[in-house]
Amino acid sequence: MAERTPGFAAAWRRHDVRPRATLRKRVDHDELGVVDVDCQTLTVPGTDLRVVMLSAEVGTLAHDKLAHLQLRLTAPNPSSRP
Repeated sequence: MAERTPGFAAAWRRHDVRPRATLRKRVDHDELGVVDVDCQTLTVPGTDLRVVMLSAEVGTLAHDKLAHLQLRLTAPNPSSRP
């Protein structure tokens, strides 16, 4: 990008970057298809540690897809019973 975009190159040299606390991400999941989620990054002051949370607003298609995935992942697996 630095070769094609002068503004980007200048910002990169200044290291003029900062994390965005909240943004929207689009995930293309193998099973669920495209899911638009809100991404929030929490930082721990004085460290490089970060916690990244992905969520979707209740009542949206994305929320329904994530709920379906959660149910599938937490359901007991009948083939794993002794």
